[in-house]
Amino acid sequence: MPETDTKNLFKEFPSVVTTEWVNAINKDLKGADFDSKMVWKTSEGFNLNPFYREEDILNLKYTKSENNILPVVRGYNTVNNNWDICQEINVINIVEANKFAVDALKNGADSISFVFNEDNNIKQYALQKLLKDISIENQKLRFNTSSDIVLLFNNIKKEYLNRKLNFKKANIVFNYDPICNFTISGNSKVLIKSNLLKHYELLKEVTDNYQNIKIISINANYFADAGCLLTQEIAYSIAIASEYLSIFSELGIEIKKIANQITFNYGIGSNYFLEIAKLRAARVLWSKLLEAYIPNNSEIIQMIIHSITTSWNKSIYDKYNNVLRQTTEAMSSIIGGTQSLTICPFDFKSESNFSNRISRNIQIILKEEAHLDKVADIAGGSYYIENITDNLIKKSWELFLEIEDKGGYIKAFKDGFIQKQIKKVQEQRCLSIANQKEVILGVNRYINVTEKFINEVKNNNMKIFLGELMK
Repeated sequence: MPETDTKNLFKEFPSVVTTEWVNAINKDLKGADFDSKMVWKTSEGFNLNPFYREEDILNLKYTKSENNILPVVRGYNTVNNNWDICQEINVINIVEANKFAVDALKNGADSISFVFNEDNNIKQYALQKLLKDISIENQKLRFNTSSDIVLLFNNIKKEYLNRKLNFKKANIVFNYDPICNFTISGNSKVLIKSNLLKHYELLKEVTDNYQNIKIISINANYFADAGCLLTQEIAYSIAIASEYLSIFSELGIEIKKIANQITFNYGIGSNYFLEIAKLRAARVLWSKLLEAYIPNNSEIIQMIIHSITTSWNKSIYDKYNNVLRQTTEAMSSIIGGTQSLTICPFDFKSESNFSNRISRNIQIILKEEAHLDKVADIAGGSYYIENITDNLIKKSWELFLEIEDKGGYIKAFKDGFIQKQIKKVQEQRCLSIANQKEVILGVNRYINVTEKFINEVKNNNMKIFLGELMK
C-alpha cells in the first residue's frame, strides 16, 4: 500500500460502535451485572470503565496540548524521555557513605542523594570526607536535611571554593521542607519566623546568584508512605507549594523566582496506571496554581519532579517481591515524566552494595534495554490514561480548594483536617489488607511460612510519619 494511504488504513475495516462492544461484553457476562463486574470503583472517588474510545477523550481539553506547552500534561521533553538515575545514600558513617557514592557513580548512577540524620555530618570536616574523590563541579547532587540548611549550604559552598571550583556551576538540590518537617513531627518551631527569615535570606542569595541550585523541596512522598490517596498526595503538595509562594512573596521575593526554586518529591506505588496519571495530573495543577498567582503568564515554569519508590507496600518478608514492585513503580514514574528517580533498597537495609546495585540496575535496564527514555510522553493519547488523568486533576483540585478554604495547608494541619483525612484512608487500607481486598504478595497472600525474620531494617519515613502524625 502506498505511504500516502496509511492514514486511511483502518477505514478498510467496518467501524464498531460502543454499544456493540458493550453488548459483546454482556453476552460474555451471561447475565451478570456489567457495572459490578466490569467497572472499577477506585478508592480515589471515581469509577473507571473497562474500555475507553476516542469519543471519551474528545471533550478533555488537556489532551489537545503539546509537550512543553501549558498546561504541560504531556511533560517538558519534546525529543526524548530521559531521566536521572539517582542513588540515595544514608549518611551514617561518613567514610562508608563516600565509598557507596563513588561506587554508584562509577556504575550507572547519574546523581547522588545524601540523607543526613545527624547534625555533625553537615559540618565542614565531615563534608570534605563525604565528597572525597567525587568530581563535584558538574555532578548532580541532592542533600537531604531537616536541620540547619544555611550551615549545610555554606559548608558545601566552602568545599567548592576550597577546591577552587566555580560554585555558580554547581547543580544541587537541597531537600529542605520545613512544612513537611512540621507535618512529620508536629513541632511548629520549624515554622517560627526566625527560621523562615533565615530560609528567606538564603533563598534571596540563591535566586540572585545560583541558577542550578534549588533550596525548597516538597516531600509529598511522606504522604504516599503513610498510605494516602493519590489525590491527597497531589492536593497536599500543591497546597504546600502555595504556602511557600505566599510566605516568601510576602517577604519580597518575586513569585517566578520562588517557583523556579521548588522541587517536588512524589512517592510511587504499585497502582500502575494511576501512578502514571498522577504525575501528569500534578503538572496540570502546578500550572493552574501558577496561573492563579501570575495571571496571563505564558512562561513555563517547570515542575521539577523527583520520584521515590514508596515504602507503604513493601514487605520485610519475602523481600525479593519488592524488586518486582519497584520495577513497575519505576516504569510508572518514568512513563509519567519524572525528571529523576530513586529506587530505595528492596531489603530496607541501611546500606549494602548488593541492594544499591539492584536499585540502579532496574533503572539501567529500563533505560538501556527497554528504551523507556527514547519517546517523549509515551502515555499521551492513551484513552485509558487520559481519562484517569482528567479524573485525578478534578478530584485533586477540588481537595486543594477545600484546603485553601480552610486557610491553607498549615492552618488545615493545625486544625487537624489533614490528619483526619489521612487516618481515615489509612484505616480503610489496613482493613482492606487484613481482609485481602488489597493484596500484598508474601504478606497476606501466598505467604512463605518457613521464612525467618532477621531484624536488619533501617528506620524509614513511614514509621516516623505514622508514629508522630497519627497521635
